[in-house]
Amino acid sequence: MLPYIRLDGELTILVDALDEALAFRGEIGIPQLLASMDGLLPAVRLILTSRRDRDIESEFLRAEIFALSSGKYDENNESDISSFVEARLAGP
Repeated sequence: MLPYIRLDGELTILVDALDEALAFRGEIGIPQLLASMDGLLPAVRLILTSRRDRDIESEFLRAEIFALSSGKYDENNESDISSFVEARLAGP
């Protein structure tokens, strides 16, 4: 752990699969810790990825949400996944 970090520009922190942190059931979990970072310097930005989950969304009520997937593409996603799996199982 660095005792001191000098921040001259912008810092972006990416946390992927935040919903998986819900498996930890301690007093304060990663979602709560990240939600409390709201008052950081304006130069610090968080990018969080997660499956749609009410527990996660309730921690970040003031956050801007940018949905990368939508229910209207579910049928296409299913088809794409099926095609990929069939091709992998068919071999080289």
